[in-house]
Amino acid sequence: VILGLTMLTNLMERNRFKQLEASFSSIYKDRLLVEGYIFHLYEDLKKERDQLQALQHHPLDAPTHRAVEQYRADRDHLIASYEDTYLTKEEEINFNKLKASLATINRLEDEILHSSNPAISPELIDTYDASTEVAFATLSVLSDIQAKEGASLKKKSEEIIHGSVFTSHFELIVLF
Repeated sequence: VILGLTMLTNLMERNRFKQLEASFSSIYKDRLLVEGYIFHLYEDLKKERDQLQALQHHPLDAPTHRAVEQYRADRDHLIASYEDTYLTKEEEINFNKLKASLATINRLEDEILHSSNPAISPELIDTYDASTEVAFATLSVLSDIQAKEGASLKKKSEEIIHGSVFTSHFELIVLF
């Protein structure tokens, strides 16, 4: 009986270790890395918005055009990386909102970059700014979700550890 209980607790410990490993992996891959993606998306959108707002005062030049294209390429890469992670239902809804905002931003960028008029209209810049603000707000919501889900994973990990400690104590009692 003691040998059987020891083997059973050993199997339970292995299962808990796998759960703990999955939890740590999720904290890193699905929460910590994603928070980095959110930060870089915000940073790129902010820099790009600053550059495009400056077009109200001077014409579009080749370096600005290349910079905007690079920001878009970086953004596309970050979105693709984000899509490869586990998304909660709430996160998926907000992520789809973000992608819709970014699609609007891309369309407005195209209008700005391919405008035959050397001076960009203030209305177009205002529309671009409003779309960027929506994207910023959505990124903020997504960041809050990361914190909430990270706390949930931490709590789950603690429960796994406490279960393991209980099992170890039980095993020692049985052995004595």
